[in-house]
Amino acid sequence: MPAAVNGLKECTKCGETKPVSEYNKRKKNSDGLCYQCRACISSSRKKYYQEHGKAVYEANKEDILKRKREHYEANKEDILKQRKRSYSQSNYYIRNREKIKTRVKEYQKEKGREFFNKSRRKRRAIAAAAVYKIQNKITNKIYIGQSTVYLERFKRHKARMRRGAHRNPFVQADCDEYGIESFEFSIIQEYPANTSREILFEHEQRLIDQYLAEGKEVYNINRGN
Repeated sequence: MPAAVNGLKECTKCGETKPVSEYNKRKKNSDGLCYQCRACISSSRKKYYQEHGKAVYEANKEDILKRKREHYEANKEDILKQRKRSYSQSNYYIRNREKIKTRVKEYQKEKGREFFNKSRRKRRAIAAAAVYKIQNKITNKIYIGQSTVYLERFKRHKARMRRGAHRNPFVQADCDEYGIESFEFSIIQEYPANTSREILFEHEQRLIDQYLAEGKEVYNINRGN
């Protein structure tokens, strides 16, 4: 097998000569590096998952979900602490909180608070309400939700999922495992902007009950029960 020479190494998969920084470490090999470059390893893993991963998951879905729930319940405090710590370390707002607050206050003072309140009321008045679903494309599990401003709610869902702080632990657990790109956001029914929350809640719960009766998996498990 080709070894690294002068900081370069030939990949046994693609045949390209690349810098050693493009290879993972492997102590057993003479040069301490893997035979294949990172890009080829990643490509092989993705191909394997596409061909076999879904079938394995479907065959063991109940056990996998059970283990996830048990692990989360047994380590809930540590998991939440870790998510909070990761978020505080990586989030720009947390690291620059005081500077941002100062700039916002200066801008609000210049424009006037009523300017922002008026703009917000105007946006909410024309925004559409909706009952929506978030579906995991790998497991087909569904989250049902509703909002009087669903576009903003979609953004909020995605932001929380990215920083590991989604309010539904089952959604977050699957997001951590499969990635946010495995979730599909879609509208079940759109409503006028002035639709009452009671109507939206009723439709939301009706769908949850319907999916449960049909034997479908929903992330709103606590609500459905």
